[in-house]
Amino acid sequence: MKKKFISLFLATCMAASAMSGALATESKIEGEEDVTLAPVFEDDGDIRSAQYNSDGKLVITLDPGHGGYDSGATHTWDGKTILEKNLNLKIALACKEELEKYEDVTVYMTRSDDTYIGLADRVVYAKEHDSDIIVSMHNNDAGNGTTGAMVLISRGEYRPELAEIARGVGTKILEQLSALGLKNRGFLLRSSSDKPDNYYPNGAIMDYYSIVRNATLQNMPGMIIEHAFLDSYSDYKNYLSTDEKLKALGVADAKAIVEYYDLSLKGASKTAAELGDAPFTDVRNDKWYYNAAVFCYQNNLMQGTSKTEFSPNVIMTRAMFVQALYNYAKPAEKAAATTFTDVNQSSWYYDAVCWAEQNKISEGMGDGTFAPNAKITREQFIRLMFAYAGAESPQDGAALKNFSDGAKVAEWAVPSMCWAIENGIVVGDVQNGVKVLDPKGQTTRAQAASVLKGYVENIVNKKPEETKPDETKPNEGEQTPSVDETKPDTNEQTPSTDEQTPNTDDKAPSDEGTVSEAD
Repeated sequence: MKKKFISLFLATCMAASAMSGALATESKIEGEEDVTLAPVFEDDGDIRSAQYNSDGKLVITLDPGHGGYDSGATHTWDGKTILEKNLNLKIALACKEELEKYEDVTVYMTRSDDTYIGLADRVVYAKEHDSDIIVSMHNNDAGNGTTGAMVLISRGEYRPELAEIARGVGTKILEQLSALGLKNRGFLLRSSSDKPDNYYPNGAIMDYYSIVRNATLQNMPGMIIEHAFLDSYSDYKNYLSTDEKLKALGVADAKAIVEYYDLSLKGASKTAAELGDAPFTDVRNDKWYYNAAVFCYQNNLMQGTSKTEFSPNVIMTRAMFVQALYNYAKPAEKAAATTFTDVNQSSWYYDAVCWAEQNKISEGMGDGTFAPNAKITREQFIRLMFAYAGAESPQDGAALKNFSDGAKVAEWAVPSMCWAIENGIVVGDVQNGVKVLDPKGQTTRAQAASVLKGYVENIVNKKPEETKPDETKPNEGEQTPSVDETKPDTNEQTPSTDEQTPNTDDKAPSDEGTVSEAD
């Protein structure tokens, strides 16, 4: 079915970034007329982590668009009729081949031959294989010779964490395709029509494109790549006319995914277990967090989530982090009962929460709850560290001025974030040439390890004359991407994560400066 061109200025429900006047495609078979799946709720009911599976394995489903009786866009060039479905399959196969050169990644294909599969069924397939993302491969046809690549993603009005991941991967893909010479047409965001059944569970109108909409409902990032315009002879000749050129597109997609998820080429690195530094098979020595993870293990600051796994990409929950601090402090006596209404006495983290409340390390979310299973944000993480250290910090927020998003730090978190910056515990990251903190981003175990390492080296063990900050930092610029499905059940025993954090000669937590960690 030939796709037809729609201009953004004619569709107020569309939005695109990276350029004005971006072009979009529309095909009935790709739109809202397709089946809409029932929403899936996991763990905390709505949020999927920006990171991938708890065992450190990335599972990705590649979806070659169209197939079978549905040829997609068609065009005749140089006496040859070109079918989009065939181009999509070759690009996807090349992408799969390239991705499989990397460690800890499993790639599935919704189709590997000329078979038609319903759009909703493609998402169901990805979900059944516990995929961390579904990437649908397409090529465009505007009907007027337009050129370039674009990526279709969710508007993010429901489960915005998923849209953040898709945007992060999509940004890398557009960069890689641009490097091949394709024009970057940016992102396309489109709403469904205003019909009774076209609303997400939170009341937001659904996204139009089936892959994007249904992936969101299944709690999984989904995206569509429109690589080039088949009706443009220049795009066809330069990027679509030979198998070699189609392979280059697939490899570009793979490189983008590799970069976003920080994958390691097979044989190019060794694990901590292989090197004898720690028992972890999922911590490799080419990763920014390697030294921090090994340091925390060797100094009994953090243990693994199992005997052989550190799970660097798992998102820390508030309960997990308070438990780690509690184990680190090893108080001689149990604290008084907590007042938080959502912390049960049978919970594995109960004593830790009681201790944190009594010592004014945490006053919860400001509504009488502690939210133990909520993913801890970076500013909340630093705030708890600050309270535990009993530290002091200037209140003017001057340290935040060096970061482009410093103004996004919540008022209650300004002193603690300044303290962390001034002491080299947090140095931020560089995105698009500017320094960022990403204070509202979630904290992975790798980032937690880096902060704890910085705390011990720069605060606990720092000599008076030492001023040099720790150069090991959390990767605060990574998209949140991933899935955090490792949150412990409140009725289960304490998990292996951080079970053996040690006591040190660190000073006792201060009762000063307590605030709610709610934003």
